[in-house]
Amino acid sequence: MGFSQVKGNVPVCNALKGMVDSGKVPHAIMFHEDDGGGAIVVALAFLQYLYCKDRSSGDACGTCPACNKIQKLIHPDVHFIFPVNTGRCSDYVLRNHPRLFRIFIYAPFEARYRNCVENLHMEPAEAQKMI
Repeated sequence: MGFSQVKGNVPVCNALKGMVDSGKVPHAIMFHEDDGGGAIVVALAFLQYLYCKDRSSGDACGTCPACNKIQKLIHPDVHFIFPVNTGRCSDYVLRNHPRLFRIFIYAPFEARYRNCVENLHMEPAEAQKMI
């Protein structure tokens, strides 16, 4: 999914493209949405643009091996973590804390970056502490 398929969020998408184009991608980006806001869609479009080898006209090509792997959610340098419903955020953080560190102690396999997409339902200030 490229930026061309994202509905709305134009200023956010332009800012993300600008980061990649300038080579100044921060170590962490937190996307927050209200229900149905499309943060996961924007995050996947950003990752595809970040990893794409043949970017053109402000979007990922959608056909290179990196784009195909992002679209299929199988890129070895992108990890997805979803919460277990225990009722407490601290349980989630404590149980997944070692896994989060194991993901990032090694160099990326194919790309320049290694990313983690977490689907957390918590307040932004609480999520910020995890970054």
